[in-house]
Amino acid sequence: MERKSDAQLLQRQLDEIDALAATFPEPGAVRFTPAEESLLAASKQRIAHPGPNTYQSQLSGSVTLIDLQIDGAPVGLHFTLPHDYPDCPPRIQVQCAAGRHIHEQLTHAVQQAVDQYQGSECLLLILDALQGEASKVLDEAQQHAVERSQGSQDKLEAKVPSSQIGRRSIWFHHIKSLTKRKHILEWAKELRLAGYSKPGYPGVIICEGLEEDANEFVHRLRQLRWKAMAVRGEEQEALQQGHSLDSARKFSGHQIVELDEGGLSELASACKAAGLEPLFLTAMKISK
Repeated sequence: MERKSDAQLLQRQLDEIDALAATFPEPGAVRFTPAEESLLAASKQRIAHPGPNTYQSQLSGSVTLIDLQIDGAPVGLHFTLPHDYPDCPPRIQVQCAAGRHIHEQLTHAVQQAVDQYQGSECLLLILDALQGEASKVLDEAQQHAVERSQGSQDKLEAKVPSSQIGRRSIWFHHIKSLTKRKHILEWAKELRLAGYSKPGYPGVIICEGLEEDANEFVHRLRQLRWKAMAVRGEEQEALQQGHSLDSARKFSGHQIVELDEGGLSELASACKAAGLEPLFLTAMKISK
């Protein structure tokens, strides 16, 4: 018969793998090779029908953070659970397409988590550490993009003002990052854009300003990392001679107002009141 301690350890490992699958339900997020799948199935059978053989298997698999990409490829890890896990630490290999420096940075963060949580089920905690460090890498890359874009501000100030007002409706799969939300508001203020930003799922921005400033705003947004972003609508309107930008605005104010994540109906009402309902409907792909 299997020793009770062997069966208990195996059951804890199987329970943790089930927890991984529940936490990352996206197709392809938790993966096993055919050999790993076969071993997993055999281990479940061994628990269901204890036999005379002592447990010697080492379960393994891969987890990919689908929405977290560096250099165009998702970040993830491969894990191997030794026979005595979680009493002894798992073996972890970071999977990342980035260069050596970033790979080492991610591996260091993962190893720190392995050491910190040794002696307990820790795969989810290790993945949380990996996600945090990868997000830090991406934020640093975005900050560099921001610094590059700020170099264009001198050029903006030196340009002759446009004779057109431009409006944009921009759709995003989501706007959740506080860093990105801060950039949206700061850039809009700098570029004297007015309108609304609705964060969450989906993210939507409806804005207006001078045509070249609207173009610059979209350009800067594209420098950030998005799961999906699309300019779904735009308008250009000539400024009448002697009329200022402020007199031609349909939105009041000189900045973008951030709504609540559930503020889609508020955004629709604001656009309708400003006579810009078609831009909102275009952003949402609604026909009327």
